[in-house]
Amino acid sequence: MWEVSTGMLAKTWNAHFKAVSAISFAASGSVLITAGEDTVVSAWSLGSLLDPAAGHAPPVPKYTWAEHALPVTSLAIGGGPGGGAAGAGLVASASADRTCKLWTLGGWHLLRSIELPAALVSVALDACESTLYAGAVDGRVFEVPLNAVANSGAGLDQRNKGKQSDTSSSAATLEGHTDWVRDLAFVEDGVGTNREVPGSNSSGIEGVGGHEPGGLLLASASQDRTARVWRISRSRSIGDEDETSTDAPVHAFMRLAAPPKPKSALLGGDARLSTHLEALLQGHDDWVLSVAWRPRNPGGDKTGSSSRPELLTASMDRSLILWTPSASGAGDVGSLAGGSTVWMADVSVGEAAASCLGFYGAGFDSDGTAMLAHSHGGALHLWDTDGGREWIPRAACTGHVADVTCASWDSSGRWLLTGSQDMTCRLHS
Repeated sequence: MWEVSTGMLAKTWNAHFKAVSAISFAASGSVLITAGEDTVVSAWSLGSLLDPAAGHAPPVPKYTWAEHALPVTSLAIGGGPGGGAAGAGLVASASADRTCKLWTLGGWHLLRSIELPAALVSVALDACESTLYAGAVDGRVFEVPLNAVANSGAGLDQRNKGKQSDTSSSAATLEGHTDWVRDLAFVEDGVGTNREVPGSNSSGIEGVGGHEPGGLLLASASQDRTARVWRISRSRSIGDEDETSTDAPVHAFMRLAAPPKPKSALLGGDARLSTHLEALLQGHDDWVLSVAWRPRNPGGDKTGSSSRPELLTASMDRSLILWTPSASGAGDVGSLAGGSTVWMADVSVGEAAASCLGFYGAGFDSDGTAMLAHSHGGALHLWDTDGGREWIPRAACTGHVADVTCASWDSSGRWLLTGSQDMTCRLHS
């Protein structure tokens, strides 16, 4: 554990018996969660880790979950109100045993086990904790509605019943990647960077067929050297239009070409989730291992970020690329021609030293003015900006003696948590 403002090491402890594979802070910043190749997921109280009265005694996790049969590969923490304090947040873990498991920070018990048809390497939860997305080794991304009725007839209302929960499976699959999907990340798209052909049955169309503008953007990183951006929106099934609606009519041939999907068990009524490919990002020469959305600054005048979404990708080709959707209107033209919004590589930074064998991941601080990448040999790499387009390399703290496999900032930007194959976690404050 390190202090970000000073670079001082605050805490080092042995968190797992094998390499640490995933690490993340809860939304409140008071609890951090680690996962390892020993199949264990642990929740740690930040206050206990930093308690000077504990001396040199080894820290004890607040909760330990050991339901997976193979190494845990990824974690996703829900942003529910109260975070770890009120126990409202969810913890989702993905594993090579082909399951995702849901836990609650308010108790020790398992909420749900989700069985999927391939080994999993990444997982993400939407902001409402209503849908889970899991990336697999075969390139597929599975969509799982968490509020729908599961196979056993029970849903997430099991949360407060303390029983070993039901098993469920995916409702939809996003296909396109041809190799392992290594990372997934959500962001809310309040401005709506894409509009589709009127009458389409694939995704959010403003003012046609009951679709709502904006929605969520899901980014996926893959070992096929590409990243993809998916648009997820809420819409109604075509063919169920309200007679009093002012939406444009849908022609009969469109109903035959794109028949309506079944009503969603997730949203109820005529509403359903609709997903389509927003952009295919090609620019890296090696595996793309992580994606991270830049924190958005509506003013865009102090940090250099804008109201448009910006996506950072990290690759084993020793480069980081910051992608932004085109502001020239080419995206709308592309959409009318049957394509999607045009995303451009806006900034590219990297490391030319022979000691850097590629980046395992990268992310932003809380205000989007600094980005930190982690790589082979325990090295951390830092860049920051004063509000312009230029990113300047800075000295970064280190300390791990093996590959840094995961890193996570807390919501306030004060703490940085890193995990490594040296079987230790370090908390930078």
